[in-house]
Amino acid sequence: MILGLGNDLVEPARLAARLARSPALRAKLFAPAEIAYCERMAEPAQHYAGRFAAKEALLKALGLGLAASFDLHEAAVTHDEHGAPRFELTGELARLVQARGVTRLHLSITHIYSAASAVVILEA
Repeated sequence: MILGLGNDLVEPARLAARLARSPALRAKLFAPAEIAYCERMAEPAQHYAGRFAAKEALLKALGLGLAASFDLHEAAVTHDEHGAPRFELTGELARLVQARGVTRLHLSITHIYSAASAVVILEA
C-alpha cells in the first residue's frame, strides 16, 4: 500500500548561486559524504540539486515541508551496490518514517543542466 508520494524540481544554477552566496548552507543541507560525492562530479550543481530535490520530495511524501524542523543530514542520499539512489535515514526523521509504518522507500533522481527532479514513494 502506498502511504505517500512526493516529488520536487530544482534548478541547479539557482541552487549553486545560493550555495555560493552562503557557503555555510552547503554543510547545513548536505551530509559530508553527499558533499564529497557531488564535488567529485563534473557538474556538482546538478548533483546537489538532485539531492536537495530528493530531500524535499521525502518531506512532501511524509506530508511535511521544508518548514519541518528536521536536520536534512538525517536524509542523506547514497547509492546501493548497483548505483541506484537511496536514502540513509537517521535520527528523528528515521523514527518518524518508522512510526508512519513505512516498510519500503523508493527514490528516483534525474537531472540535466537546467533541472533536477526527484520522486519518493513511501510504501507499507
